[in-house]
Amino acid sequence: MNGLKNIYKLEIFAAIVGIFAVGMLLLPTPVTFTGYVSGLNLTIYSQNLDVLVDGSQSYTLATEGNNLNLESFMIDGEVVGKGRVEILLDNGKGQQYLVYENILKKPDFSGPHMLTGVPSITAGITGNAVSNNGGAEENKGIWLVMQPKQPINYEFMPLAEDEEVIEGEFYSECKETCNMPRELFNSNSYELIFRIEKGTSVKLNEIKYILQEEK
Repeated sequence: MNGLKNIYKLEIFAAIVGIFAVGMLLLPTPVTFTGYVSGLNLTIYSQNLDVLVDGSQSYTLATEGNNLNLESFMIDGEVVGKGRVEILLDNGKGQQYLVYENILKKPDFSGPHMLTGVPSITAGITGNAVSNNGGAEENKGIWLVMQPKQPINYEFMPLAEDEEVIEGEFYSECKETCNMPRELFNSNSYELIFRIEKGTSVKLNEIKYILQEEK
């Protein structure tokens, strides 16, 4: 009888090991995170906004003084509705960079997966300017004044089969504006372009930007 019990124990152990091995094979491959890694000596400027955009529209972002040399540009806000949204930053020289879009790739568990994004580097921070050593400072007269321009007409291309629209809040978004070319963003006036499908609106809560350090 003892020998028979031992056989049963071995069979149960082998079954458990087999189930565990199959489970491991069915799990998704490890996820890799990529995003903007900030430098050592920089200051993040933040401006709290309360702007509701309920249609495709462009806005100027301008300073009243010298050129604002943008190194990075991020936004916080919320998409209300089930339509598509794209927000772009125009440098006034013919180049447009995507700041945010509410399109998400549907999960594909057939191979390696990549989650792209930006870590929230200003969590809990409110104020004019915050340096990465934790100290707040005066804004030094650097402000981006946001003024509405004319509405624009824009038709979105159909979604791909592996894409879906998402709604809700977003934070520190900077799809193509996390680390921008120095020679292209050195102006005192930029344009923020909203492409929004009908029936959808965007609440723009905050803009955050990093300036190019003078050498």
